[in-house]
Amino acid sequence: MKILIVDDNAQYREAFVRTILLENYEVCEAPDTDEALRIVMEQQPDVVVTDLQMRTDREGLDLIEILKAYDPLLPVIMISGVGSFEEGALATKVGAAHVIHKSRIEDEMKGFFETVRTAHAAATRSREQLVVVAAAREQGVFEEGDARLDVIRRLLADDDVDPYVKGEAFDFIASRTNPDLLRESLSTMQAAVSSERYEELCADAVERLRAELPDFGQLARDSKRALTTAEYLLGAQGESGAPDFARSIAFSYSLAVECEVRARLKGRITRLANDPQNRRLFEACVDPKSGRVDAAFQGSLMVGARRRNIKFTIANVKYILLGLLSRKGKFKADGLKDVGIILLCFARHYAFPRWGQQIKVENPMRVRGLQSDDQVLTLAGLLIKLQYARNPYVHPNTGKCERLAALRQTALDCLNELSRVG
Repeated sequence: MKILIVDDNAQYREAFVRTILLENYEVCEAPDTDEALRIVMEQQPDVVVTDLQMRTDREGLDLIEILKAYDPLLPVIMISGVGSFEEGALATKVGAAHVIHKSRIEDEMKGFFETVRTAHAAATRSREQLVVVAAAREQGVFEEGDARLDVIRRLLADDDVDPYVKGEAFDFIASRTNPDLLRESLSTMQAAVSSERYEELCADAVERLRAELPDFGQLARDSKRALTTAEYLLGAQGESGAPDFARSIAFSYSLAVECEVRARLKGRITRLANDPQNRRLFEACVDPKSGRVDAAFQGSLMVGARRRNIKFTIANVKYILLGLLSRKGKFKADGLKDVGIILLCFARHYAFPRWGQQIKVENPMRVRGLQSDDQVLTLAGLLIKLQYARNPYVHPNTGKCERLAALRQTALDCLNELSRVG
């Protein structure tokens, strides 16, 4: 096991390194976030241990957030010199596996190594599960009853599975069950037609949508159909004796956005993959042999993503890039999160250094209508946010009214942004 120590105090860092070497672990060290990120990308340590206060009072917290975005399964342990309860709680919230106080470090070293071993074992198990999910995504079409689908479903039902792995598994299942969810949603809509207030509720739904979506009339036919279904069912949700429509409502709002994405992008992702001029760009972003995503490219993505608090991982990016390289015209974006990441990568204007030159990314998707990179980032972030909002394993209370209201607003925001795309 390799452990990375991040601390700006060289004397303290060296003492910690000696202690860890005595336990027969490999060790690497960094004085700050910049060097730590370089080491993580190049040497891929198994566990990171970081100080809290370095160049700034919260540099350790910022490093944890960046690392968990880079690799959600990488265990990070924080060491706090101040040792307040609030700091420990905040570190845990942003993703620290454990918090140790410097004032008690000698007493906690035995527990520290036990924590390292436990965190590493859990991460190893999660990575093995993630390989299973990734392999299933590569397979494409599955018949119902396929044993591999059952394996993924068991991951979803297991309370001990890491939330990130569970989210990736759910995204895979959801992408394969959209037709079933559509039939369920339409069936729910048809069953509700018997309501004496059907016409009134439908008229109210369309009126609300026109008020909140100035371009409602310009939406694609399938988008309007799914959106009206969602809005009608949301209105009928409170009717006396009405069943719980939450699942169909959440799906229908998401489907409306998916339909509009297809209508507005019109095969741009396929053309992006098939254009031979883009192959060198993809290879600058990720090495097709090693599968390693370029560090400078990662940095460019992170800068944009942090401005908009966009949630994605480098593992997601790598899957998409390798798919664009290997499958070309057969590449298919699995859901709104994939589309959002592709927009983030290839619908903007930016540059990063590689091969001794500046690699320029100049909207190779040829997306029109979005007037600035900020608008691209906004749309990308909303698409990713909507997919997470729909995921009941990430947000288990989707059925609650406040969750549905937030999901609805995200869907409408997505559609308003998509209306710019020509």
